[in-house]
Amino acid sequence: MTVMRCYYRPIIVFHHHRVVNGETVQMMKRKYRSQTNSFNPLRPLPEYSPRKLTVKDSILVEDVCRTIALRRLEPFNIILNHFEPRFDSHHLIWVLIRIRNDHKLALKFFRWAGTHEKRSIEAYCILINIMVASGMLRIASDFLKDVVANPHKGFASSPHQLYDMLIYTYKVCGSNPLVFDLLIKVFAQIGMVHEAMDVFQRILSYGFRASVHSCNTLLGVLLKSNQVQLCWKLYQQMSRNGISPNIYTKNMIIHALCKADNVEEAERVLLEMEGKGWEGPDVVSYTTIVDGYCRKGEVEKAFEIVEKMKKKQLEPNVVTYSALIGALCKQRKVLEAEKLLKEMRKRGVDADKVVYATLMDAFCKLGKLAEAGRLADEMVQKGLISNVVVYNTLLHGLCKQGKMKKAGKLFQDMQHRKLVPDKITYTTLIDGYCKEGNMQEAFRLHNEMVEKGIIPNIITYTSLVSGLCKKGEVEIANELLYEMAGKGLVLNVATYNSLIHGLCIVGNMEQANQLLIDMLEAGMSPDTITYTTIMDGYCKQGNVKAAFELLNKMSENGLSPNVVTFNVLIGGLCKVGKIKEANGIFGKMAKKGIVPNVITYNILLRQLCIQGEMQEANELLRKMTEQGLVPDNNISNLRIREHCKTVDLEEASKLYGKVAGIGLKPAVDPNNALIKILCRKGKMQEARELLNEMRKTGLVPDRIIYNTFIDRNYLEGNLEEALDLCDEVVEKHLL
Repeated sequence: MTVMRCYYRPIIVFHHHRVVNGETVQMMKRKYRSQTNSFNPLRPLPEYSPRKLTVKDSILVEDVCRTIALRRLEPFNIILNHFEPRFDSHHLIWVLIRIRNDHKLALKFFRWAGTHEKRSIEAYCILINIMVASGMLRIASDFLKDVVANPHKGFASSPHQLYDMLIYTYKVCGSNPLVFDLLIKVFAQIGMVHEAMDVFQRILSYGFRASVHSCNTLLGVLLKSNQVQLCWKLYQQMSRNGISPNIYTKNMIIHALCKADNVEEAERVLLEMEGKGWEGPDVVSYTTIVDGYCRKGEVEKAFEIVEKMKKKQLEPNVVTYSALIGALCKQRKVLEAEKLLKEMRKRGVDADKVVYATLMDAFCKLGKLAEAGRLADEMVQKGLISNVVVYNTLLHGLCKQGKMKKAGKLFQDMQHRKLVPDKITYTTLIDGYCKEGNMQEAFRLHNEMVEKGIIPNIITYTSLVSGLCKKGEVEIANELLYEMAGKGLVLNVATYNSLIHGLCIVGNMEQANQLLIDMLEAGMSPDTITYTTIMDGYCKQGNVKAAFELLNKMSENGLSPNVVTFNVLIGGLCKVGKIKEANGIFGKMAKKGIVPNVITYNILLRQLCIQGEMQEANELLRKMTEQGLVPDNNISNLRIREHCKTVDLEEASKLYGKVAGIGLKPAVDPNNALIKILCRKGKMQEARELLNEMRKTGLVPDRIIYNTFIDRNYLEGNLEEALDLCDEVVEKHLL
């Protein structure tokens, strides 16, 4: 009888009933795990010893090893059939150890064991270490993924167990540190980034370091999942532990810093790369910085980086140009953006869909549809997109600007060219017609798309509901909602908001509030728009108390009011004459970090003027102009009129000058009031100049003004001027 020998003297034995130096194995495992949490350089690797075999088990293992070695080319399910009933997971471990230097045989045998459910996590780790030791990294990686991604196999209770077992079986298999690299990569690729970071730290205690390649894999996953802080932390740990970053590492760190809006620090990393004799920085390094500055709106700095690139003999690529063109278009500098497109062509850089789409969208927003169409033709010629996509882009631009006649003609042209409109085409047009209030055309297109077998989506129906509600057709909108539900479409917040808006327009606040309750009961979360719309409805009815009650409910549901919400509440308070309370809400805006807009100031200025609080109005106007905002024409005219009422000629004249100076046109009413005051004060020359200004701009003075100047000219002997004014009175039907 032959007894199998154990060639490895056990130091740590993971056996539940064995005691080593007075400690049970369970105690030693706990101690082992706690020690790996602290850095302890060059800690010795544990020796491995599987469960001791009986004599009978040893014979079985020897027989199996001999059989598979001698008959390795034969099917194992046949040659091992008579061993299978007696064979268990512990036998598998011993066989793998015996044949560890023959990785092909070990792999074939392990796969046979898998068909009979004999494999444990311990067996997996032995095989993985054998594969790594033999250079079979892809196979090892596949098995690691199998263990990590399939916890239903009944083992691997935790990532720590897998790591511990790989360490425990490492030495006996003659493995190498690449096994931990693979583990870090697998954890990272599956999204277990914290586990990957943990392995990175724990292997340091054995004197192992992750390779720069596995660190890069982890960095890439952290970047994709937007965990920028962890990226920086890993990068710092790499530096501390002597892992030299390569160009890919640096580029990812630059990308991470730009994502965190810290472009200046990213540029510092770039300068480091330039000064240390690296292989880089490369085009990607510079382009990432360019994109970072473009996203911040600092286009001049982005162009400076491009110039640095060119000096380094690095040519900007399509991504570089795309970032610059996108930033220029955001600033409405479309002609400059188009110049860059021409530069791309000269340098032999092919523009992609993103570049063309950005420029087309920018031209459409400016109403330059011919230019957008020209770019669309270029795209089609280059095979970048189909004609339908081009038409959809142009239609979207027209509809957004409310140019529905042109959109309709373009739609007809599309059909004449035998192009088949899709769901996006119809939905874009329907939304445009609904916003214009042309519900007849919107429903015609809706019916047409249904007839063609194109199923309307939630966006299509939401547009129709919104259009109906704006026209006060709430009942029809409700019917449409039932139709949507019947087709299995789930109402979204936008649909509810449209219907609530319609109910508020017709003053049906009870039903609007009920819809809000229905949303909550359906498990849908109303947004700030929902609450603000209902508040606006209450304020228009003068029910400010109900609006503020709703504001409290909104806050209870974790939503914060925005500038529109505050404008609604300030407007509601002004409507009921509560200017003091309105000013109080205005003060709260600053405390909440919400910046008032033109509408906020106009609401308050109007009410202050109406109440004759001109000193407060002037102070508020000063704050408004400091913020770079300009009051609308109505507010300016109202202020001129109110100053005229209080016979504050100097202030009224100053204000008139300011209004004209910023390109606003004072209306007839305040002009008439100001001329009358000037006449009463005997300042006829100034009054005459103002009258002439009115006549030039097409404003018609009232009959009293004409009579005053006819009489004045007659008394001064200016008969020709007096007669001209008489003719004007007749022409303008002021008799």
